[in-house]
Amino acid sequence: MRDAVQRLKGWWPWVLVVGSLGLVYGRSLSTHITRGFDPRIFGDDARQQIYPFFRYADSSLFPNDYIADYYLDCLPLGFRALYTLSAPLIDPAVSNKIVTYLMLLITVVALGVAANRLGGKVAAWGAMALVLGAEFYLHRMGGGLPRAFSFPILSCALVALSYGRTKWLAALVWLGALFYPVAGVVVGMTTALVLLLLPASDRGDANDWGLWRRVRFLSIVAGVAVALLLPTVVTAAKYAPMLTIDDVTEYPEVGPGGRYVSNSRAPYASFFRSASKAVKRGFIGVGRPWAEAVSNWVRADKPRRGWSNRQLAILNLVVTFTVIGWMFFAATSSAPRRVLMLGLAAFIGYSIARWVAPYLYLPTRYTNYAIPLLAVLMASTSVAGFLSVRGKRGWKSSRLGAFLARAKEWVASRGHLGAVLAERVGTKAAFRAGAALVFLLFVLIMIGGRGSNWEGLGIDARNEPLYDAVGELPVDAVIAGWPHTAIENVPYASRRAALVTFETHQVFHRQYADVMRERMRALIDATLATSLDPILRLRDEHGVTHMLVYLPHRRGERLKYFKPFDQWVAEAQRRRAGKPLSLQDLVDNHAVYRDGKYAIIDLRELGGPS
Repeated sequence: MRDAVQRLKGWWPWVLVVGSLGLVYGRSLSTHITRGFDPRIFGDDARQQIYPFFRYADSSLFPNDYIADYYLDCLPLGFRALYTLSAPLIDPAVSNKIVTYLMLLITVVALGVAANRLGGKVAAWGAMALVLGAEFYLHRMGGGLPRAFSFPILSCALVALSYGRTKWLAALVWLGALFYPVAGVVVGMTTALVLLLLPASDRGDANDWGLWRRVRFLSIVAGVAVALLLPTVVTAAKYAPMLTIDDVTEYPEVGPGGRYVSNSRAPYASFFRSASKAVKRGFIGVGRPWAEAVSNWVRADKPRRGWSNRQLAILNLVVTFTVIGWMFFAATSSAPRRVLMLGLAAFIGYSIARWVAPYLYLPTRYTNYAIPLLAVLMASTSVAGFLSVRGKRGWKSSRLGAFLARAKEWVASRGHLGAVLAERVGTKAAFRAGAALVFLLFVLIMIGGRGSNWEGLGIDARNEPLYDAVGELPVDAVIAGWPHTAIENVPYASRRAALVTFETHQVFHRQYADVMRERMRALIDATLATSLDPILRLRDEHGVTHMLVYLPHRRGERLKYFKPFDQWVAEAQRRRAGKPLSLQDLVDNHAVYRDGKYAIIDLRELGGPS
């Protein structure tokens, strides 16, 4: 009985941690989950990396879809195996939502475990609260994509570093290779830095390893990781070579005005600028505030997108406090020094990826995932860093320690209840918990939030009549429509192949980019055609069976895309010379579906060769 009571005493703080987090974040998280399992609400990138797996749930879907083949060939081995093997049992439209919330759970728990190791249960509570309150984590996990695995892998790496478990790091390197290689690279570099750069006393369970054993261990870890990466490298090679910034003259898609926003193409920002943005997104809370009046003051000048000056000022104050605290922490303890190696690894990875882009993927991926987690862990344990400068004897002899000792005596003299309370007053652990709680409440009240109920669920495809109508077309139908319109959601929401969409129009590999160019050129010609010939060529040469027409485009207006296609649109407009578009007649006389914004045309019913 006494043993059971002791175990309960050890668990009650965790019950308090979980219960308080549930009270604060349960409402937004439950709303997010309810919304997330709506089949017509999903993450935007699920439209490129999840829909190809529908063919494993129903073998009749996407039988000859070049786009689906491309994405499957480029996905990591473990990720592809997970969805391929589970598809007959759980539809990928459901399993990707399960993966999202499972990855969030692992991330929150692992970061809490790491923070508890370094700073106690209050620090763990603060770390988990900061993750649940920020928008960035669910935003990047939405869709259950490969990148969703980065946060749990890296947060588990922080656990391994906190406990000094070298073999755990090796397993995480391999998981990264299987599910999100960037995470594997960061953890691998971190492992190498710990084993080769830090002194023996800082290497955790590898403190007695000689140089040869460390080199052999790293070689095995790297060799297995390469073997796990090799199948994807081989299958993706058929689309090679990769396009770089040196190809911008021939392929303007990779440069300014092309397919990618500024942080996803060269020239890339410095590491510190990229890391600063990642910290802001992974730290500043969203959703309902902790204190309405305080939040209104802090966010008074907040722009529509971004952060207010007061939010940034408070964040800078928190960062400064955190950095100073961790200077003390790293000077007095080996675990913080190991943890900091993750930040150094992210810096090295970013620098190399920036230099060889895109061969080690986009450099921002090295800051987007590692840096926010590291910042949250450091901030939540910064108070422990300040208090680490004094040993146990120094604490008792310090003025603060003496003051708390006198306070403890006074409380103990107040009767039985006072004596019970005094047992927990005046100790360094109690002061650390109290100081950490004050600091973390300050952070959460000033710049925290109660979490988003929609991040990672940016696509709402609940125009059910339209998507149901497309879904009723033959399973081998190929739909053509102008990118950025409802065509974007057709492969996921209606499970029918699309000729081209913005979401799937990547320009990493030359062969794939050339195919997308050919398809987009044909779509431009068909959309702006003044005769049936370009539309028939779209049908006969590209296998398009139906056109999904956004009705405002019937007059050739507002047809925008990116370089070089906007120029091709302008050329087609000049050739048209103001003549009526063939689409107008087809919509009026040959539409098999029509609502206020869209019409579906069956190209198989048109005359001409087929």
